[in-house]
Amino acid sequence: MYTTSTIEIHSFSQPVYPTLHWLGPHRLRVLHLRDRLIPWQMRHFYYHHETQTRLGVRLSLGITIAHLFNLMLQTIANMCRLPYVSPADVFQAGAILLPGLSSIARRISLPRGKKLYEADQPANDVMLLAEGYGRLCMEQGAGRCLTVGLVAPGDLFGEEALLDVPERESSFETVLNSQVDIISRAAFTQLVNDNPHLLRAITEHLAQRLLIQQRHMARLAFEPLDRRLAWMLIELATATNTIAHPEPTIPIYHKDLAALLGVWRETITATLNRWAAEGLIVQHAGQIVLKSLQQLRKMADETE
Repeated sequence: MYTTSTIEIHSFSQPVYPTLHWLGPHRLRVLHLRDRLIPWQMRHFYYHHETQTRLGVRLSLGITIAHLFNLMLQTIANMCRLPYVSPADVFQAGAILLPGLSSIARRISLPRGKKLYEADQPANDVMLLAEGYGRLCMEQGAGRCLTVGLVAPGDLFGEEALLDVPERESSFETVLNSQVDIISRAAFTQLVNDNPHLLRAITEHLAQRLLIQQRHMARLAFEPLDRRLAWMLIELATATNTIAHPEPTIPIYHKDLAALLGVWRETITATLNRWAAEGLIVQHAGQIVLKSLQQLRKMADETE
């Protein structure tokens, strides 16, 4: 039978530090090099959390290898002029919508061009975009709305509710026909309290989304119109799940693209007409068909 003192001694036992005797005559040299390259805080953490660290390293290596493999497949597809959908794009839409989250959500359908909420309205719910595409915008007067954020399938938005902010900071407007899951603040808080592991996943998602939003805003603010428009058409084709088709079709009007990119409608019309004459796209009423996806991707990714 264990005594109290035995339990206390066992709980404060020190981890066994690796001796690395198998290195033979190179042991001391390797240890000195390790001490110079690796801070003692990292060594201390590793020795106390060896199992978790090894698991983290293996997961990181696996993700890195998968990413490199994905880049290789995408490069081969581009060289062979074949459509290619990244597994990350397919996984993204359902990665955050866990069974527990979907069970407390209320799903609504919104047509394109519809506002879900306005700035200054009460922030009582957090939302997840299940399908479609949307933007966060702020009124600039004269009926114009400046895009301050983009929302793709799988993205959480309406974070004001998580911070207990009383009012919305911006409006949310759909760009495509969309399906939105709405979760009340109370239900969301209860779910996180019951499942603490969910909080870390959501925190990482919001942090990653913040970085992506910063890149998007830099693109919308500083890049030439041709590059911005080509990138946006590819984004919308991905959101509609037609990016793998030989000729992806996007249901959108010129005025909506102009509002999304923050330019005049006449500018968008002139650019799209030029691309249609060059054979890059085909225009129908309320639709844009991407005829040369590879050329548009090159245009979106090229550096100045």
